[in-house]
Amino acid sequence: MLSSGIIDLAIGLAFVFGVTAALASVATESISRFLGLRGAYLLGGLRELLDSEQVGTDLTKAEKDYDAWKNIVTGTSTEDKPQSATGAVLGSPILRSQGMVGDITSRKLLVQASKPDRPSVRNIEPRKHAPRSNRRSPQKRAPLSDLRSLPAYISPTAFADAVIDLLVPKPTAQTTPAGQTTATGQTTTGQTTLDTVRQSLQKIMSQDPMPAYMAPLMPVHRFITIAALLTGAAQFIFLWNLFESRMWGRVAPENPWNGTSLEWSIPSPPPWNNFGGKHPVVFHDPYQYGVKGSKGDYVMQDSPEQVVSG
Repeated sequence: MLSSGIIDLAIGLAFVFGVTAALASVATESISRFLGLRGAYLLGGLRELLDSEQVGTDLTKAEKDYDAWKNIVTGTSTEDKPQSATGAVLGSPILRSQGMVGDITSRKLLVQASKPDRPSVRNIEPRKHAPRSNRRSPQKRAPLSDLRSLPAYISPTAFADAVIDLLVPKPTAQTTPAGQTTATGQTTTGQTTLDTVRQSLQKIMSQDPMPAYMAPLMPVHRFITIAALLTGAAQFIFLWNLFESRMWGRVAPENPWNGTSLEWSIPSPPPWNNFGGKHPVVFHDPYQYGVKGSKGDYVMQDSPEQVVSG
């Protein structure tokens, strides 16, 4: 059977790195699930996409926002106005209970207007006492059970269908016959207008747009990427040195560093019990270097050689 120190070391390193990466992924996923970060980031991203910077989303009013928006689109007179476009989309029958147990309106949560890419999901109930700092939210902390029960993923198709259901009064009647010439001189292909809208919305949800505040950090991002690549490439030097030393390197003596302590007085590999069952006798301290008159300019601890002070 093939036995090589290099192969054993490579397998060991791969195993250690693999186990470390797996444990890090498990720890990250566990923390995200426990704190409900996935659902919070999903709702925060939807709010950034659909609402202005000052508008929050009350999930308990999501169905009311949907009904109010549909009444506006269909021309039905109503006194109610939707407070949030995000709430209207989440309150649609398509997304109202997707990816979660029960209805999203049963979660007493408020998706607050916050900094980009930093979602803030709080309880709809205010604090008993006003916060001392303006940086702190006046709302209570959201229960972890509600955060963990939020949907962690919404498919682009479901999102597109929900938006179309919200904006188009009669989706089945919106088609464009094939072969007709539009006002801009383009010839239609028979594809429905809703299909085109649906595909555009799916592309929007499938993309991972970079927030505007990240643009000035792109040079730093490139530098970190290049530095990481160079650091990874440097490991090949280590691997080549390891392989070259193992295959063609010179055999090192038993004490290549001229150490004086006891561990350098035994052969390599060391025998059983390090000293082979013999008790070492120590004559000197381990710092006998530059000794005048010694054979090698230093004296080992177990050497009976006399050291003349002075």
